[in-house]
Amino acid sequence: MTKLLLGDNHPSVATFLNNLAYLYNSQGRYTEAEPLYLEAINIATQALGENHPHT
Repeated sequence: MTKLLLGDNHPSVATFLNNLAYLYNSQGRYTEAEPLYLEAINIATQALGENHPHT
């Protein structure tokens, strides 16, 4: 839903994915968390730049 409203490369989508990955990670669901973390990093890097604090 977030991607539909904001688009695939919006920083808020990266935050959402990061939070979901954190939840999965805390539950021990590491194989589900990793791709979400990687996608969040990719979106944040593209949207905010490599040196931005949220990246």
